[in-house]
Amino acid sequence: ENLDNYINIINNELNVMEVDINIGINKKPELEYIELDGGKTLLSITITPELATKGLARELTRAIQDLRKTTGLSISDQAQVSWHSEDPVITKLLSDSEVVKLISMATRSKLQMVKPHHGREADINGHKIELGLN
Repeated sequence: ENLDNYINIINNELNVMEVDINIGINKKPELEYIELDGGKTLLSITITPELATKGLARELTRAIQDLRKTTGLSISDQAQVSWHSEDPVITKLLSDSEVVKLISMATRSKLQMVKPHHGREADINGHKIELGLN
């Protein structure tokens, strides 16, 4: 039970895909690790494409929530968010219907790929996007 609590804390507090507890750890050569506690604990620091996508989606969600907040929208208000970006990473991210669905649900916003009339630029981990509310 203590181990389950520990795993829940790690999952909730860190940006990780999964927690895998192995006694007598065998390092996987394709992953990078850091050693903690004098080598007793290994932490994989490999950022997979899936983890990178989730991180970008999370940052974009924060940017949209910030936009909603600065314009006075409450949590219960529905909004239409227009966006435009020349950045291929952003356009690829927002071409994924599952990502758009998750961001829309988290922000109570409908996303539209339309250049905003009165948008503001956001920096999402070094990737530029213009966001606006319609």
